[in-house]
Amino acid sequence: MTAMPAANVMARLRQDTAALHDAIEALPLMRRLVDPQLKRAEYLDVLRCFYRANRICEGHLLDRARVWESRGLDWSSRLNKTAWLEEDLRRLDPDWLPSPPDAQSITATCSTPARYGEPAPVPYHDEGFARAAGCLYVMEGATLGSRVILGLLGRARERPAAGATRFFQGYGPMTGKRWATLGRELQSELGQDEAEFSQALVAANETYAFLRTILGAP
Repeated sequence: MTAMPAANVMARLRQDTAALHDAIEALPLMRRLVDPQLKRAEYLDVLRCFYRANRICEGHLLDRARVWESRGLDWSSRLNKTAWLEEDLRRLDPDWLPSPPDAQSITATCSTPARYGEPAPVPYHDEGFARAAGCLYVMEGATLGSRVILGLLGRARERPAAGATRFFQGYGPMTGKRWATLGRELQSELGQDEAEFSQALVAANETYAFLRTILGAP
């Protein structure tokens, strides 16, 4: 086991994933989301993309829940954002229905038809606790930025969200507290083993790359 200085895990993850995080924020879809001229149809398309991304990521993590449950961690309760997106999509489009499971095989943007018979994409590769932790770091980190987006949606001229903002509300006033709790858990579990941290970092960057693909990276 290789020791790592205390209180470094979250800071190092943020620093060493910054390039891919910034690349996602620079995507046309993400820039449009915070544009005051955002239209309702565009917002609906954003939600569909987020739904696909979260559904795949959460399904992948939940299939591996034993890796954190065996350590006494309640991370499964954090994997409910797909349900939030379903709520928003139904509010905007009463005829919207969840995709069948095999529609997860999509490998391009949300407007590209699903290609059946292909292996379902995964947000990160290989197995184990550290890999799951890296993916969860990315998915939970989105709740922080979502609070900023929520405020911008409220100022958009045409009010495109029309009250369909459950996803961007995140954990509400508990968002900061839940993020701090995750930070303490990751520090405890990864902070004393450089090899474990490195695996988490690889998975975090793979997850960001996966999200870029789903959100329409060229």
